[in-house]
Amino acid sequence: QALSELDEKYRMVFVLRDVEQLSIKETAELLGITSSNVKVRLLRARLQLRERLTRVLGDEATRLAPADHRHPENDVT
Repeated sequence: QALSELDEKYRMVFVLRDVEQLSIKETAELLGITSSNVKVRLLRARLQLRERLTRVLGDEATRLAPADHRHPENDVT
């Protein structure tokens, strides 16, 4: 479910690289984008998946509540 919730451009790169195990170059050629763009999209896909899966499967003490999207740079101390 988490994978299906990703934007298609991130999902495609993730599937081609981490599921199908294509190289960065092969993925770039197949999608018609640069190798650098593959790397950026893959990083973003992995981060988004990690966040979603941690919310669902992570330790209850460290789970984020759905409305809890605070960022440390926005906290005022």
